[in-house]
Parts: sequence; structure tokens; C-alpha cells
Amino acid sequence: MNLILTNSLDATADYLTARLADSCVQWCRIDTDRYIEHGSVSYRPGRAELLLGSNCIEASCVTNVWYRRPERIAFPGTPGSAERAFTLREHTEALEGFLAHVSPTKWINHPTANARASQKIEQLTSARRLGLKVPDTILTNSLEQALEFYDQNGGHVVAKPISDGQVGENGGGDFSLIYTNLVDRRDLEAAESLGNCPTLFQQYIDKMADVRVTVLDGIVHAVALKRVGPNGKQICDIRRDNMLHVHYARVELPEPVSCLVHSLLNYYGLRFAALDFVIDFSGSWYFLEVNPNGQWAWLDQAGVTSIGDTFLQVFTGRGTEPRTATSIVSEA
Repeated sequence: MNLILTNSLDATADYLTARLADSCVQWCRIDTDRYIEHGSVSYRPGRAELLLGSNCIEASCVTNVWYRRPERIAFPGTPGSAERAFTLREHTEALEGFLAHVSPTKWINHPTANARASQKIEQLTSARRLGLKVPDTILTNSLEQALEFYDQNGGHVVAKPISDGQVGENGGGDFSLIYTNLVDRRDLEAAESLGNCPTLFQQYIDKMADVRVTVLDGIVHAVALKRVGPNGKQICDIRRDNMLHVHYARVELPEPVSCLVHSLLNYYGLRFAALDFVIDFSGSWYFLEVNPNGQWAWLDQAGVTSIGDTFLQVFTGRGTEPRTATSIVSEA
């Protein structure tokens, strides 16, 4: 049995479960925000079972847990009494107790591995130590240090958030994202608030393409993402405008880069990850970050990858050897 641990609004899980419905894979989706409506756990010494609708799943029979985007367990409607809050905590402990019976090696990925691999500045240290090229980077509150870094890199510098970049609440109110932005010296000199907030500054790589590399159990899907701006060059952050006018094309990882990608995932204990690179005009690959639970369905839907097929392959228990997945060239 394969478990999908997520929430009821997860479009990526919707995409994969639609594929699973037409397959021979045994699977069960747990939307934690609705779990209390139809789920419960039973336990006897040495045996934990999850009762979910008509399904009875024994922990020892779980082959994979796809840890996607679970949310807190909640009662339908508005919050209630202290007794209700206690009941929620008991349901949460029971479900976590069941999941704790599943070996960490069966998780895609185990939450502790996700947490360990989610610190952006630590990623840069580990990637550099393993041998990946990393743009020169500083994190600072100091205007003096920021100006010095700017001059050292000849003014080719970007600023980016180290968290999710979200400003405001994503739930009906005003909401915006901070993207990666090129920095001008006048921007720095006018940045009176720099002392109030740590800011990541990074050497800007004059790039011919961004690359998203998605890996699951050693199978690699690498896609170049290209969008040329008015100046005829690759734009700074292709995520702008909902990735409008981005062109997708499959690419092969150079063997040294491929080996280092696998080394990075092994270091963090990840079975799945989405990594971002840029390629400069000399053909050098620069590592930007790794997301242990990154989005990927949009690449399948654009027709440039077959990551859903890779999940089906893993869920059916077929042996996988590290290789590069084949796909077609597409455009969006």
C-alpha cells in the first residue's frame, strides 16, 4: 500500500492520483485537513492500523509514504471547546504514532530529512563542500558589507529572500511574492531598512538558461527554462508573470554534475528533490538551491517530463537504477 499524505486542496496530488486511478497501484490518500471526518487509528502491541473509510491499512504493509503537503488535523467548521482541542491533539498523536511505525526509508521524504534539507544558506555550504559550483553569496544586515560585496562583483548582484518570499496572507487578503531582483548601487544606498532585515545578496550569473532538475529514486528529469527579456538576455527570475512565455526543453546533466546531484541528495537522505541551476555561456552549471518537496506536475502538464510515470514506477515497486529520464521538447 502506498500512502499519499497531503491536504484536500493539493493540485499536484490531484494530478498524480488521477494517474493512479487508472493503474494497478495500491494507494490511499490522506487529506489531513479532512482526516477526522473518516479516519482513525487502532493499536495493539506491535501492530498499528489506520482505518480510512473502507480501507484498513497495517503499518507493516506500507511500501511508500509520499509526504506531500499535509496540514494540521481540524474539525469541520469553527474552533470549539477545550475538549474539542484535546480531541484534535489525540487524533494527531494517534496518526503520527501510526506513521512512526513506517520505516524512514519508505518515506518520500521523511519529514526530518525534508527539514534538514530546507535551510537555504546551509544548502549553499553543503553544495560547495561536495563540489558543486555556487555563486558568491553573502547574508547581511550591514550596508557597508553589501556595498563591498556589490563592488567586488562588479555590480553583478541579485537580492533574494531566504524564506518563501511571501508578503501578506495567502488566504483572501492582500498577498504578493518577492522575486529574485537585480540590485543597483542606488538601491543599496537608499535601503534604509537593510539593518532591520537580513538580506541574501548573490553574484549574478550571466546565464543562457535556468534548469529545473527533479529527481526521484535516482531517476533524473532535467528541463531548461528559457525566457528572453527586452534586452535579448535571459530574464533574472523566470517565475514572474506566472511563467508566461517560458520555453521548456529537456537537457542532459553533465556527468560530473549528475554525480554531485546524487551526492547531495544522499547527504540529506532524500529520495525526491527539485533542484535549481543556471548555466552560463561557457557551459558551467551553478547550483542555486534544492527544494526537498518542490512542485513538478506543471512540467508533466507542459509535456516536457514524465515525472508522474516515475512515481508510478516507484509505487509499483520496480527496481530503479540512477539514470536520466527521456522526455520530449515542448513549449508553453
